[in-house]
Amino acid sequence: WNSVSAINLDGHGIASVLDICFLHDTLLMSATNASPVSPVFAAVWMSTDGGVNWHYANSGMDDVGNGFAVVGDDAFVVSATVRKWNREFGEWDSSCTGLIGNMSAMCVFRDTLYAAGDSGVFRSVDRGHLWTRIPISGKRFSAIAVRSSHIAVVSDSAVFQSTDDGATWTIDSTSPWIRTTNCIALTDTS
Repeated sequence: WNSVSAINLDGHGIASVLDICFLHDTLLMSATNASPVSPVFAAVWMSTDGGVNWHYANSGMDDVGNGFAVVGDDAFVVSATVRKWNREFGEWDSSCTGLIGNMSAMCVFRDTLYAAGDSGVFRSVDRGHLWTRIPISGKRFSAIAVRSSHIAVVSDSAVFQSTDDGATWTIDSTSPWIRTTNCIALTDTS
């Protein structure tokens, strides 16, 4: 790996990168600043030259959450709710019809978006216009992964898994790392 550029956030470097993804030739990154004196904040940055130069792209948001998702020509970010990049106005628009509470994670499988947060797990099959709640007991989900009809989400006390698109769930509350997990992935075991 090579560092392609230094990014300056509010006069300071990056403390941590929260997520990074491509939208065609545009690189999107959410990161926190590394200031020892100013308050820590997170922001979205964009690069159209492979990471050599970056510009602030947080317009329309107060904060940044735990992930990006790309569906076709549309980019989405979790920022308390789910927001969609509006190329015409150069800002993130709310994309939350049907979402309840604060979202903390999202992912995409094929053209379906999934979001998880403090009020449950949600799905959108129309590029973020309308969201429906997936029935699940538990609250405050911090991570989500989807592969075909298999959905996995992490709460502060368990990993919940469904292999039937959210109709039924199994719970694993024995893993010692659950309380600190904010990322989960599913692999193909076939």
